[in-house]
Amino acid sequence: MTDLSQEQLDRIHRSEKRLAAEGVPVNPHLPAIESTAECKHRTAAEIGYRALALMAVAMSGAGQEKATTRKIVADFCLGEWLSPKEREFLSAEAPASQERVNFAWRGEAAHTLFWALRYVSALGMPTQPCDPRPLMKIMKQHGAAGPFIAAGVLRPISEILDEADLIYRYHWAVVDARLHGRAAPVGL
Repeated sequence: MTDLSQEQLDRIHRSEKRLAAEGVPVNPHLPAIESTAECKHRTAAEIGYRALALMAVAMSGAGQEKATTRKIVADFCLGEWLSPKEREFLSAEAPASQERVNFAWRGEAAHTLFWALRYVSALGMPTQPCDPRPLMKIMKQHGAAGPFIAAGVLRPISEILDEADLIYRYHWAVVDARLHGRAAPVGL
């Protein structure tokens, strides 16, 4: 294992301090996430297109009509930004109920990417599912991918990594509780 950078140590310390203040169990043995030097940097355009693609898939999973989803994918030029599994899901005439639920959860990832582009002010503590309606409103306001991407302002990678580390540690606390037959801590 490589030595951790001061950036990584500081990030872990900030995350663990916040978790402790919120009453969330801390695992001091969790590894660090990548440093800013180690992570793959994406452009605002890449993040923007992927956020829009995730929203289209999530809304389809939540019950949006197929014709509406196809129109969004076409209007926003999202075809190449869909994963193979997402394309397959969107092309299915009658996906299974569980499959729809699974793809609806992609709205959570979209919410995070909208945050990375400053369309969402804060992620907050993950105590309830994200509401996709404000994200859809933002999409409709822009009307196409170009204006949406042009208006997005990518947060600094260090800020994105701070949130990624915090979410990683929240996730550990929830999984640990489930594995030990306990309720998720503090409403996570």
